[in-house]
Amino acid sequence: MESNLSCDDIKILVSAYFDNELSEEEARIVDNHLSKCALCAGALENIKDLSGLLKGFSNRVEYKESNTYSAIVDRVYTKKAITCSEVLDELSAYFDGELNLKLHYLIDDHLNTCSSCKSEFSKIEKLSTHIKSSFNISKELNLWPEIETDLNNIDICKEISENLSAFLDKELTRDDTIQVSEHLLTCKHCRRDYENLKATQFAIRNYFKKSISYKAGSNKDICDNTLVRLDKKERRKELFTSIASVFIIALLSWFSMNTVEPMIMKKAYGHNPKVVNPDRPVFVKYAKAEEFVFTQAYSMPPEGVESILYEIN
Repeated sequence: MESNLSCDDIKILVSAYFDNELSEEEARIVDNHLSKCALCAGALENIKDLSGLLKGFSNRVEYKESNTYSAIVDRVYTKKAITCSEVLDELSAYFDGELNLKLHYLIDDHLNTCSSCKSEFSKIEKLSTHIKSSFNISKELNLWPEIETDLNNIDICKEISENLSAFLDKELTRDDTIQVSEHLLTCKHCRRDYENLKATQFAIRNYFKKSISYKAGSNKDICDNTLVRLDKKERRKELFTSIASVFIIALLSWFSMNTVEPMIMKKAYGHNPKVVNPDRPVFVKYAKAEEFVFTQAYSMPPEGVESILYEIN
């Protein structure tokens, strides 16, 4: 045993060695070590010096006889006698041991002399005993199996929760996928976390679907998409311009046919008969649209060509 003790072990035993509290075998081992180790021998000398210093100090101190008990008893009996109403108010606290020392002894003395208060105190004792007996359990509870099961389930749930995202993305191995699937069928807490994670992932993918598809394309795809969009804008602008041009031309044509051309024809043929070919004269006739008969439009007058100009009211 001696060879196994280090200086730290000996220093722990030095104080007991000084007080003669070691066995003979332990004292012999410490004595042999002290004869060989100057460091541990110095620790023993320090203990001896400290002990001598304390003894010298204690010799100069005069101890007086303690009178604590007598002071307490005197203070208890110097108070006036307690009344029955005061005792009844404090009976419950007295039974539970919640009163201070003076009041406790006063009530104790009062109960020894007052049968009425003693009877009330007995009722409290019986009520307390009845309540305790109603809660007595015949067999000892052993909750450790259930607690151990819950602790194991916590570790399993923690591991499954860490793999839920990979399980949802189908990144697990076949064995891990089977393990997670079986656990989700039996654990409602992990199943709830899985449903929440799935709903969150679906919402994120649906919200950023266009953004993700746009960012996922190459630079060439992005450039082509941009050019297509610009080309569509230019075509739309050209279409609007063409429609506006056609509308303006149609408006000018309508204005020319209904205003300018009748005036020119009237001036040329109605007031200048010399320009009319005498071999095949052209007769200018003005008629209102509602008075014109369609059959006349295809009839050729024997005298020549009949030109009809419409007047619009």
